[in-house]
Amino acid sequence: MQTPALLSSDIKPIAEPQVRGATSDDGFDFDDFIDVINPLQHLPVVGTIYRAITGDEIEAPAKIAGGALFGGFYGFLGALGALAYEGIAGESFEDTVLSFFDDEPADAPQMAQRAYQSAQSLSADEIERSPFYGSGAPRVNVVQLEI
Repeated sequence: MQTPALLSSDIKPIAEPQVRGATSDDGFDFDDFIDVINPLQHLPVVGTIYRAITGDEIEAPAKIAGGALFGGFYGFLGALGALAYEGIAGESFEDTVLSFFDDEPADAPQMAQRAYQSAQSLSADEIERSPFYGSGAPRVNVVQLEI
């Protein structure tokens, strides 16, 4: 794979992110049942702290079932929203929030590489359907001032 000219040549392509919640056996086992009925997994702040301390991860079906069990319809919708965010952003919402408190700076070159690869994967149809494509796009005039 060629490295784009805008990025330095020492940046390597990142591997495909592993989707949390995908298991090799794709079955519902006893650990998943415990994750569903464990309220520490589903309380908004407590669940994040619990998983950060224990290193436990919750599978997607268990997250949805537990959200519905403890939060009803809104818990179900919240679990679906959290999984949608994770699918779009590549990391969970709680990981994003925890990164705000991380002492290490974000890996900007890796983030730029990931954004570039995402943009490269867009088809021409997806680009043309975007609201900023074509004549209806808002134009921004940039003026560079030299001092």
